[in-house]
Amino acid sequence: DVYEKGTLTEFKNWYGNSSTFYGQFKNKTNPIVGNHEYEGNAAPGYFSYWDNIPHYYSYNDAGWHFIALDSTSQYGQLTPGTAQYDWLENDLRTNTQPCTLAYFHHPTFSIGPNGDTTRMNPIWSLFNTWGVDLVLNGHDHDYQRWLPLDANGNPSPTGVTEFVVGTGGHGVQNFVRTDGRVVKQIGTVPEGIGALKLALGAGSATYEFKNGSGVQDSGSVSCAPSSSDSNTCAVKSPYCVGIRASDTRRTSFS
Repeated sequence: DVYEKGTLTEFKNWYGNSSTFYGQFKNKTNPIVGNHEYEGNAAPGYFSYWDNIPHYYSYNDAGWHFIALDSTSQYGQLTPGTAQYDWLENDLRTNTQPCTLAYFHHPTFSIGPNGDTTRMNPIWSLFNTWGVDLVLNGHDHDYQRWLPLDANGNPSPTGVTEFVVGTGGHGVQNFVRTDGRVVKQIGTVPEGIGALKLALGAGSATYEFKNGSGVQDSGSVSCAPSSSDSNTCAVKSPYCVGIRASDTRRTSFS
């Protein structure tokens, strides 16, 4: 949410172009759409700025499988029998990467003023069925790191770890409730304006949430790949960290 309404004018003014602001990273950004981009049932500014990128897609890099989804109610494809849901189920079923990260705008679980996004429950269940490791969300303007949760939202060492990182500067929102499943929460100015850095390696993701005062949260999440995935770069493992041309494929459907 680096703009108020995701019009093309606001994208150009606030996201920027090839020499200003976040626009300098456009050619290496894989975006997802959220509620700010939609006006009615259309998001023309977003799709124009991002060259008509699909609503949802996936790609691989360095042993990780990335899934980008449209979580908006306007798009409304979050249940069995809809195109996005059925695509996601097949994408997860056929994924061969040892680690998986999904990202979309609306968090399934949140203690911020927007609360839980219950329409995401069927998607969350799919994530648990097929071993998704990390989920990244925005929407609430704060930072939240949750315990790994199973399909029913119960803490589980084999569950999915959710991060809510709506800390890009569009105001900071404080929390409206507490939840014992939240490990770390930051939501007051200026602490709640910052960025999450992820270092995705073979078998784990190391994270740091940093603001103007320094690192406020850090640690790692294991994605527990099989032993056959533990080769080193010295023997040309496909899971070495770094960009490999063969691992940057994007499969997409709109």
